[in-house]
Amino acid sequence: MNPSYPPAAQLWQRWYQEMWIGEDEDAIDRMIAADAPLHFPGDARLTRPELKAWCRAFLERWDVIGAKVLDPIVQGDWVSVRTELTIRERSSGREVTVDGQQRAIVRDGMFREVWDCWSWADAMERLGSLPQETVAHFLVPPV
Repeated sequence: MNPSYPPAAQLWQRWYQEMWIGEDEDAIDRMIAADAPLHFPGDARLTRPELKAWCRAFLERWDVIGAKVLDPIVQGDWVSVRTELTIRERSSGREVTVDGQQRAIVRDGMFREVWDCWSWADAMERLGSLPQETVAHFLVPPV
């Protein structure tokens, strides 16, 4: 944990340490307000119970072995961070680091609204889990 980070950025650090590395599902209730909108790519929005189910499914497949919260930007209640998450597939032992960008409204030491986006296609391609032609289709602009 980087003590030089502002408190709102330290909340992101606690989130990754407790929820993901520590696999403590109760961190969701401790750190995310009950009525907080949780936004994901596309128009996906999850409630806290839906987030818990998603986290359980993710942790059945992956061990989170490292998390770095980088480049915090804090303006009032808003905080934005870049994150590097290192995960290990439980079945194969393969490891990959995936980059993410998160922003949130933080008040009274809790997330009040969250936006979360990760470069999963890049990570899966590096693991060989995503065919190269699929990656090329999404990453190469049409001619």
